[in-house]
Amino acid sequence: MRLRLAKLRRLASGITLVGIVLVSGAASRIDKVTWFDDFLGVNLRPEYSLSLVGKGFARLAEKPAIGGWMELAAPVGESSVARVRLGEEPGSSHFNNLNWSIEKNLFAKIRLQLNSTTGLRATVGFVGENDPDNVFALEYRSVATAHCDKNSWHLTAIDSPDWKNNRAAYESYCPNWTHEADQPFVIEFKLSPGSGSVFINGQHMIDVTEHITKGALAFEFQLWDEENNGVWSDVRMSVDYLLIEQDR
Repeated sequence: MRLRLAKLRRLASGITLVGIVLVSGAASRIDKVTWFDDFLGVNLRPEYSLSLVGKGFARLAEKPAIGGWMELAAPVGESSVARVRLGEEPGSSHFNNLNWSIEKNLFAKIRLQLNSTTGLRATVGFVGENDPDNVFALEYRSVATAHCDKNSWHLTAIDSPDWKNNRAAYESYCPNWTHEADQPFVIEFKLSPGSGSVFINGQHMIDVTEHITKGALAFEFQLWDEENNGVWSDVRMSVDYLLIEQDR
């Protein structure tokens, strides 16, 4: 009996110590507001707002399913759009929540892939009220813009309706980087008041110190197909994970 009691005391002591470690670990992160989604299971989480046009769709992917992926698609056949937002602009739907702010030292990390480098347009990043009057996001364009090459990613930073009168000034941040079809890559946003940085696959791509929105934000994935000689492309975006974090 004494041996058994001694063993129980040791076990109880171990459990207590483990509990302290766990609580301590949790406390070290409680100063951060965090969203993480590995896209596991069979349905998208209900916090996401979906907007679909034509044959566009968004769902948890069946292939590849191991490890969890979200799939946005604009299939061949007609003009289509698929958009997934965490949060939504007030007044546009019942998802009237903008939970993120650059003023809170905002960080996001996303691993994704696209099935093509042509015939598509895509957005990954933050959007705010009166979209697109408040944006900090990477956009992929199949066509060239005033400052950026075709078939490449560029950064759009908008903090004012004035962008309509001087669009090039808000879309002139051009890493001119192109992904490879069906190959995963990682995007990181590091944002603080008055500045923003973008990293792709760990490489520092661009810094911005102007047109940084101060408003509340949602996070967006959006995918469009494009027409070529009367044929609409079949394009897909697969997202492995989404991590967003900011100060409390």
